[in-house]
Amino acid sequence: SKINLKIASILDSNLNLKINTVQEHLNINTKSDLLLKSICKDKSNWNYTGKIFVDKKALNTKASQVNHNILLSEDAQALSIPSLEVLTDEVQCAHGSAVGQIDPESLLYLSSRGLSNKQAEIILLDSFLSEII
Repeated sequence: SKINLKIASILDSNLNLKINTVQEHLNINTKSDLLLKSICKDKSNWNYTGKIFVDKKALNTKASQVNHNILLSEDAQALSIPSLEVLTDEVQCAHGSAVGQIDPESLLYLSSRGLSNKQAEIILLDSFLSEII
């Protein structure tokens, strides 16, 4: 069986979002892919904890868990804690996370092409979320 889940969120004001996931693989030949992306503005707070669990009977499991976050203010926060618990061999599992700001060089490039900073930011954020939305 296969699961492919994608989650996008845009947080603003003082919004706090806490997400916990568990990708549980209990049988052979299962696959799961999880992609989460967030954009945090103002004083918002994103908190993600995720786990991939692979049982000892779950040979040939393929699982991934990825969380990427963009912070648009100094007061915004994002915490991401991905983890793996694999009890067998013959699996392909990966997890990762990243937190950062909009790349200033990308903003400068788009601005040099006649876009305002706001227009450039919107294009970059749309691009960031495009594989989900």
